[in-house]
Amino acid sequence: MILVTGATGGLGKAITKALGTHPHLKGSTRGLDRITNFDENLDFSGVTKLMLISTMSADRFRQHKNAIDAAKDQGVKHIYYTSTALREIQSSNVKHLMISHFQTEEYLKASGLKYTILRNTMYAEALNSFIKPEDRNIELPVGNGKVPFALREELGEAIAQLLLEDHENKTYNLVGDRFYSFQDIATQIGKAKDYEVSFEHKEKHYPELPPVLQYLFEGTLKDIREGQYEISEFITVGQILKRESASLNEMLGSIDIIS
Repeated sequence: MILVTGATGGLGKAITKALGTHPHLKGSTRGLDRITNFDENLDFSGVTKLMLISTMSADRFRQHKNAIDAAKDQGVKHIYYTSTALREIQSSNVKHLMISHFQTEEYLKASGLKYTILRNTMYAEALNSFIKPEDRNIELPVGNGKVPFALREELGEAIAQLLLEDHENKTYNLVGDRFYSFQDIATQIGKAKDYEVSFEHKEKHYPELPPVLQYLFEGTLKDIREGQYEISEFITVGQILKRESASLNEMLGSIDIIS
């Protein structure tokens, strides 16, 4: 049985949806299960593969460790884990928030269980945090940095496919099919709306946000500028699904930046 943690979240829903329609599992509710809280007694009985979706908790490494330990004790054979696709965590501007991903990776590798680590790219949905549909001049401190954005729905579908295959003791940077700069994004929005949308590199801060979110937003923008998302070794959503993943225009339409 495959058990998906956090299956009520966005990525979890996408994974369970794809698994639920797959010919190997279609019509079998026993193929799926849900867990969201790693601080409670964890029941992994009958589970062969655990899809461990990372939490957003400040102490998520402890939570992940609890889940890995419980899975090992209860006979789970293989854990898939969703990490983050950054070029180098030690130089990342969001290191203090993201280092727990890599701590989890190392703990999982040392557990003796089969593992598959999926370092996921930035969701296209994240663009809604930085760009509004009415923007005609996008001002962000990202320079010429590029990101291989992917829709969460397609990432979930790709992960579901990997869950049904043999990827024992592998680590993948899982990204969209193409890398886009914010100039590319501004140009595409302008084409879709039939008026000019410009991009300008400009410092931007978020003092109105809680400190943790301010650190995340500003650090992420710096990481984009410094090329942290421009990784050289990766597997694309399109390669896994054996079709082209959503184009930039399709992604922007899907997240309502263009209509």
